[in-house]
Amino acid sequence: MTLVDELYLFGSYARGALEPHDVDIAVDFHRDERMPQLEVASNFSCPTPHSELRRQLAGRSRGIQFRFDTALRRQLESVGVPVLRLWRRGDSLQHP
Repeated sequence: MTLVDELYLFGSYARGALEPHDVDIAVDFHRDERMPQLEVASNFSCPTPHSELRRQLAGRSRGIQFRFDTALRRQLESVGVPVLRLWRRGDSLQHP
């Protein structure tokens, strides 16, 4: 979680769909010395270099879709797609 800067909700939940199929979350993260290690490890054992970040965020939940692409989130916002910030580095992870 130390690489994650912000989490955003988008898709059917953010639009207020009555029966959403899954939860779509955009993850803004920063690269540090650990990312190359995760990328190398993903070539041998994990499907993507983001697998470890996904595991830390959602455990084994299957109904959550993560997008690790800040440019995509910005593009969605620029065309008016509802994107709601859920969390930002420094915010509490405790429910009020």
